[in-house]
Amino acid sequence: MERGGLHGGDRRGGSLSSRRDPERAAEGRFALVGAGAAGRAVGIFLAKSGLEAAWIADPALAGQSFLGLTLRGDAGALSDVDLLVLAVPDEKIAATARELCATAPTTEIPALPDSEIPAGARASNRPVAVHLGAATPVAALDPLKELGFETGLLHPMMSFPCAAGRLDQVSEAEAHLPFWGVAGTPAAREYLARLLSGKGLSWIELEEDQQLPYHVCGVLASNFLPALLQAASGLWPGSDEGTMLEALAPIMRRTLENATSRGIRDSLSGPLHRGDAGTVHRHLDWLEAQDPRAARLYRLCCELLLELLGEQTPASPDSSLDAWIRRHEAPDEEKDGNE
Repeated sequence: MERGGLHGGDRRGGSLSSRRDPERAAEGRFALVGAGAAGRAVGIFLAKSGLEAAWIADPALAGQSFLGLTLRGDAGALSDVDLLVLAVPDEKIAATARELCATAPTTEIPALPDSEIPAGARASNRPVAVHLGAATPVAALDPLKELGFETGLLHPMMSFPCAAGRLDQVSEAEAHLPFWGVAGTPAAREYLARLLSGKGLSWIELEEDQQLPYHVCGVLASNFLPALLQAASGLWPGSDEGTMLEALAPIMRRTLENATSRGIRDSLSGPLHRGDAGTVHRHLDWLEAQDPRAARLYRLCCELLLELLGEQTPASPDSSLDAWIRRHEAPDEEKDGNE
């Protein structure tokens, strides 16, 4: 298997390999530990995939209802669970796995000896335990191997900005999770691949050293958008956040649409792209006076875009934005153009 191999449906620029199986793997029962926003979204996905919820545990939400069940304060029985999902914060994954192992009878899950498991059928003979934290190694679940679980990662590449303690804040539409990161033992990967392909979804198989880069990319693409908007909010004429978002949301959406349809480089526009060094210079002068931190952010983004355009490299001695401005600025004539 190629490292970081993609799977799923067609994509621009070529077809990704398909691993559809005529027999759906989405059968049996799942248990969910943690009913935060991500856990609830994954729970809805699993229920819609055909798995039955055996029990859901979350001490902070015990007594509330979700997926037709009353949430428990502690974990239930593991003996009839085909898929165990730990939807807890990354720093609690290892401790939760140890706790589950310590409190469950070791005879609860009859794990077949390797010699009795037919080749290619391990995923159907052992239950699978996964966590959702791409920044945490699958090894955090190792204690559950003592109970006969295959272990893996099932990470939805999605944002879940819901407040804690509100079970009504994740709708089925918000639980649409089109792309996943998968890792783990071969049997766990096989099971998860059948689960995702049965819904026509796309995923990437990750090695352990690929999990952090994968997760960092998600943070850069999603978590830092509000940071850019926060920087813009401090510079926007007036203090009306609603008006600012009304103005900026369409251009942000269009840029993303252009990047996905044309490619990142061909989605560029604006003064840097058209070589308007005079405007870039004026932007920097104004930002330095108004908000030096925003000026540093602007400068860094410009440097990254110049690398994308091939006009500089990080190792070049003359690769700074200032050098680019000096090369392109025309003092005696104004360059104009629309964003």
